[in-house]
Amino acid sequence: MHSCLQLKTDKLTPHPYMKKIYFLFIFTLLTVSVFAQKVPKLILPVGHTKEIVSVAYTPDGRQILTSGADNVIKIWESETGKEINTFKSLQATAYIIKFSPDGKTLAAGFKNGNVMLWDFDKGELIANIRLHSDSISSIDFFANDKLLTASKDRTAKVYDIPAKTITTNISEGRFQILSASYYPQGDFILTGGGGVDLIKNSAPSDSPTKLWNINGRKISDFAFGIFNVGSEIHLADFTPDGQYAIAVGNGQGRVYDMLKNNKLIAKFNGLADFAVMSPNGKAVLMGGDTKKLQLIDIPSGKVINKYKTAFLGALCAAFSPDGNFITVGLKNKAAVTIDARSGEPVRTLASRSGGVLAVTFSPYGKYLATGSSDGTAKIWDVETGGIVKVLKDRPYIASSLSFSPDNKLIAVGNAAHTGTVFSIETGEKLYNITGGSSAVVFSPDGKKLLAINNSDFYSGVFLYESSTGKMLSNFAKFTMRINAKRLNACAVFSPDGKLIYIGGKEDYPLARDNKILEPFGEIQVWDAETGKFIKKFQDSQDDLIMSMDITKDGKTLVTSTNDKSVGFWNTTLGLKTSTYKVHDAQVSSISYSPDQTKLLTASYDKRAKLIDVKTMTSFAFTGHEAELFAAKFAPDGKYMVTGSMDNTTRIWSTLTYRQLATLIPIDVTEWLVITPEGYFDGSEKALKTLYFSYNSLTVPLEQLKDKFYRKGLLPIVLGYQKGDLPLQNNLAVTELYPGITLNESLNSKNPVLSIRAVNSGGGIGKIKVLINGKIMNPDVRSLLKEKLTPEAEDLQISVPLASSPLLKWGQKNEIEVVAYNGQNTLSGPPSVIHVTLAGKIK
Repeated sequence: MHSCLQLKTDKLTPHPYMKKIYFLFIFTLLTVSVFAQKVPKLILPVGHTKEIVSVAYTPDGRQILTSGADNVIKIWESETGKEINTFKSLQATAYIIKFSPDGKTLAAGFKNGNVMLWDFDKGELIANIRLHSDSISSIDFFANDKLLTASKDRTAKVYDIPAKTITTNISEGRFQILSASYYPQGDFILTGGGGVDLIKNSAPSDSPTKLWNINGRKISDFAFGIFNVGSEIHLADFTPDGQYAIAVGNGQGRVYDMLKNNKLIAKFNGLADFAVMSPNGKAVLMGGDTKKLQLIDIPSGKVINKYKTAFLGALCAAFSPDGNFITVGLKNKAAVTIDARSGEPVRTLASRSGGVLAVTFSPYGKYLATGSSDGTAKIWDVETGGIVKVLKDRPYIASSLSFSPDNKLIAVGNAAHTGTVFSIETGEKLYNITGGSSAVVFSPDGKKLLAINNSDFYSGVFLYESSTGKMLSNFAKFTMRINAKRLNACAVFSPDGKLIYIGGKEDYPLARDNKILEPFGEIQVWDAETGKFIKKFQDSQDDLIMSMDITKDGKTLVTSTNDKSVGFWNTTLGLKTSTYKVHDAQVSSISYSPDQTKLLTASYDKRAKLIDVKTMTSFAFTGHEAELFAAKFAPDGKYMVTGSMDNTTRIWSTLTYRQLATLIPIDVTEWLVITPEGYFDGSEKALKTLYFSYNSLTVPLEQLKDKFYRKGLLPIVLGYQKGDLPLQNNLAVTELYPGITLNESLNSKNPVLSIRAVNSGGGIGKIKVLINGKIMNPDVRSLLKEKLTPEAEDLQISVPLASSPLLKWGQKNEIEVVAYNGQNTLSGPPSVIHVTLAGKIK
C-alpha cells in the first residue's frame, strides 16, 4: 500500500532573467488584465473557446461584452465587430454581467455566490464580495451605487457600494430567486423564482413572482395561480416608466399594470430559456437553445416579430441601448448581432478558436507537429518558421502524433480511431490504420507502429508493420466496451523495443460488495515480437492512466492519471514505488527530459509543470486559457512545447522558464507566430486579421507593422537564425491618434457636421472628411480661425456640408471622419454616420 505524497510545487528558482521581463505588447491570449492597458497591444481576434453565457452593451452602445464558459470576458467594438480586449483574470465563469447606468462600474456574478465589481475605465477591482451561498442569477443597479443581486440560494440582497454594506435582505420561503429588479424609483423590488420547491407534494401557497418593499417585506404575489409551483421565471422586471411589471417563464408571459393595483392586463405564450426587456420597455425578447427568437409587445402581449434567422444554441441576448440591435450569445462560441426590426444579421463576433490536442518534435528537432480539433495535423518548421505541411485524411480530431525514428513517417491518430500514416517529405498519405488509433507510437527501431483504440464503444490495442500498414497483432482482442472491463489509453515501448507497456484502467469488484465495480489504473506488459501477454503490474493507480514514459535504461516507468497525480514504477518488479499529486485537475500528459533529470506534465488545470526528478520540486508554466492536452520536450532539451484547447501551441525555454513564442493556426493553412513582447510573423492572409488596441481604440496593423513584424521570427527566437529584436522599451508607442465624436443627426436640408476631437496622448493632427467614399476636405482644421497646436487637448469644429458636390440629395449619404495624431503618422479607424437628405431645393 503506497500513500499519495503531495508534490512540493513551484519551488524551483527561476533564472535571474525572469525578473527582467516586462510585458509591453501582449497578445490577447497572453494578457493578464484587459482594462489596465497603458500601451497598445497586438490583437488576434480568436473569440471564446467555449459557449457564450452572458452578453451586455456598455451604456453608450459603443462596445459589447461577452462572457464565456472559458472564464474570460471579451470586449468588442459594436460598430465593427472587432475584438478589442480580453479580461481573463477570472477564476470562474461570469454567468451575469451588468453595467451601472453611468457605465463606470461593471458587475459580474459567479456560481459560487461571489460578485465582483470593477472600475471599468481604470480597470481596478473595486470589490470581490461573497453575497450568496449559491449561484448569482440576476444583477440590477439602482442609480450607480446600489446593487441588487438575486441567487439560487433563495435570497436577494441590496448592496451599498460606497458603504460596503448589505442594506436589504429578501428571503424567499420556497423558491430559488432567478430574477430581481428595482422599481424605477427604487422603492420596490420584483423577484421571479422557481426551480426545486422546498415544500414538496403540497398545494401552492404563494407565487414564484413577488413584490417586496425596499426593506425586504413582501407586499404581494404576482401571477398567483397562473405560474404553477415549479415554474421558472426567467425575467421579472419593470418598464422604465414604472407603469408595467412583466413576468416570463415556462413558455408563458404576463403583464401587470402597476398604476391599476397590479392588474393583469395581458398574457402571451412562447417557449423560452431566457427573456430580456428592450431599453424603452415596450417589448420583451424571448429565446433559447432550441427556440426561435420572438419579440413581444408590452403591454398588449402580441407578437411583434418572429425572427426567421435560426439561432440554434442561443443562450443569452442583449439589446443595444438605442434598441436598434440585438446581440445573441451562442453555444458555438460566437455571438451574432441582428437588426431588431428585420432580424437580419448585421455582424458576427466570431470565434476561430479550436483546440490543440497533440504536440511532438521530430527526432532531430527540425519539425514540430501539432494535432488539432479541426481534423488536421500541421507540421511547423522551427528552423525556417511557419507551417510547411498540413496533413488531413478524415474530418476527425487529430488526437495523437508520432514521428518515426528515421524522420520519414508521421502517424496521426484521431478521435474516430481510424488513423493515417503520412510521408513527411511529400505530405502524402501512405496508408490508413484500420484497427484503431486513439493513440499512436512507433517502436524504437521504427519497424512497428502501435495503435490504441479508446472509444465509447470499443477498446483494443493493435500492432502494425510501419512500412506497409500490415496488422501484426491484436492485443487484448477488439471487444465491445459494454462487455469489456478494461480500457486502454496509452502505451510505450521498452528502450530495446522488445516489450510494450500498455496503460489504462480496469474495473475491479469491491471487497465489501463484489457487485460494485471500482476503476483502477492498470499497466499490462506484452511481448512486441509475439504479441503475447506477459504480465500485469501488481499495483494499481487510482483511475485511468492517461499517459506514460520510460527511462532510457528501461528500469522506471512514469504515469499520469485522472486523479491529478503521477506514479513511478519499477519495471523489473512490476511495483509502484511512489505517487505524487502534481496538479489540481487530471494530468493529461507526462514525459521525461532528454537528460532524464526532469519531468514535464500537462493538465486540465491549464498549467504545465517542470518537475525535478530528484527533489520533486516544480515550476508551473501559466498563460493558457483552456485545458492542456499535451506537452513535450525538444530533442535537445532546450525547449518545451505545450498544446491547449485555447488553440495555441506555446514554446518555452527550459533554461530561463520564459515563454518564447506562441503558434496560432488561423485556419487549415494560415498561421501566426507571436512573442510576448509583441513581435509577430505569419502567413499573408493571417496578418490581415491582426490589429492593435489601445484604451478600447483600434489601430490598423499597417500603421505599426514596421516596428513589430519580423519575417522568420520563430527561428530568430529559437536561435537558429540571427535577427534584430530590440528590447521592449524601444517599442513604446505614444503618438496615438485622437478620439472622435460626431453629431449623430444632421439637418436633412442644411447638413452641418459637428466634430469633437480629444487628445489621446499623441496630439491632434489633420482631420479628414469623406462623403460617399471621396475626400471632401483633407484637413478641416483649415476652417479654424486660430491655428491649432498639436498639443491641444480638445478641438471642436463645425463643417458645413450643403455646398459639397459629393452629396446625393434625396438619398442616403455616408459621412466619414478620419483623425490623425499630431505627427500625422497614425490615423484612427473611420468614424461613420449616415444621413438621408431631402430633395435639393433649386
